[in-house]
Amino acid sequence: MNRRLLLGVVLALGLNLPCFGQGGGHHRDGMGGDPRAEGMGMEKRKHLEELRMLKMLELLNLTSEQEIPFLTAFNQLRQDQRGLDQKGDILLDSMATEMAQAKPSEARLKDLIARTRVLEMQRIERMNSFIDHMETLLTTEQIAKLMIFQKRFEMELLEQIGRFRRDGMQGGPPEGPPDSGGL
Repeated sequence: MNRRLLLGVVLALGLNLPCFGQGGGHHRDGMGGDPRAEGMGMEKRKHLEELRMLKMLELLNLTSEQEIPFLTAFNQLRQDQRGLDQKGDILLDSMATEMAQAKPSEARLKDLIARTRVLEMQRIERMNSFIDHMETLLTTEQIAKLMIFQKRFEMELLEQIGRFRRDGMQGGPPEGPPDSGGL
């Protein structure tokens, strides 16, 4: 099956879900946003997910037997991560709200911190479970490439965001999407 067609099917089925911790109207700053801007942001997030998948598939060079199980497991991982991100965003919003009080409740803050730490542990456990599952599907070299890709993609994305914020203030656009293929 053609990789692009396969990716299109998988993306249509698996990535039509909310992306990157977009919650039900929750914003880190506690302020509402322009719905049109949020819509454009969702499109950019979807495009970024598609870019991630294309680059990852190219890098891993999966066999036809590996493609469907890998994509299914990876999409589930991303869905789980987005769910954890949404919950984490809500907790951070609650923390910020509590901190904005004249006298923040130490007990409330401790509870929110503990709940945030639990979410982070769940994220790590979910990633470890995914990698354990990949050991039954991928070669050791493919797993190493996947782990390197994931880390570098996220780091390059953060660098691009930082560059955009710095250059954006001066009117310059970002240089482009993260590459992450540098293996």
